[in-house]
Amino acid sequence: KTYNINQTNVLVNRLGIYDNIQAFVKKEWKVRKNNILFFGRITPYKGIEYLCEAMKEVSKHIPNATLTIAGGGEFYFDISEYKDLPFIEIKNYFIEMEELSKLLYETSVVVCPYKEATQSGVIMTSFSMCKPVIATNVGGLGDMIENGKNGLLVSPCNSEELANAIIKLLSNTNEITNMSTYIKKEYYNGCKSWSSIADKYIDYYIN
Repeated sequence: KTYNINQTNVLVNRLGIYDNIQAFVKKEWKVRKNNILFFGRITPYKGIEYLCEAMKEVSKHIPNATLTIAGGGEFYFDISEYKDLPFIEIKNYFIEMEELSKLLYETSVVVCPYKEATQSGVIMTSFSMCKPVIATNVGGLGDMIENGKNGLLVSPCNSEELANAIIKLLSNTNEITNMSTYIKKEYYNGCKSWSSIADKYIDYYIN
């Protein structure tokens, strides 16, 4: 509408998973039960403070739940009150690909508690390991997360809602398994796979 382009000349295609991270997986790695992972650069729009606050409530319901925060950058809020909590682990440095692969392999669920966003490479990297994602419904994240199928959507800046979503998934391992199976089916073999994405481009340019 903005540029007065005929819709027949517009192709909408998907972003595929960042599956190159699979090259670093090692057979001896094992999943850490009830581990939640946040990874990426530490910046204000990421909403990490709401995730840390949510973990206080999560730990009351699931005592063995843990959160790993992995990424470089300066914390923009007072992280001191969370550093000594036994259920929060902070890796505040640039995460190389091999370590990220291990962190993703070991985790149960990835969380993106963003205050705002466009799209997310974090989500597509997580899907490459078939990990469900809990994300806030901001920007294009709602287009990437099929609520209840490959993850859960929550409101931004709401630690209570975020905690409830984490508790819901960690309390139901079958749901996590079903989501992982769905991700593998859709992104490795289905309509969201790289081969399907490529076929759509080829068909568009040929026809």
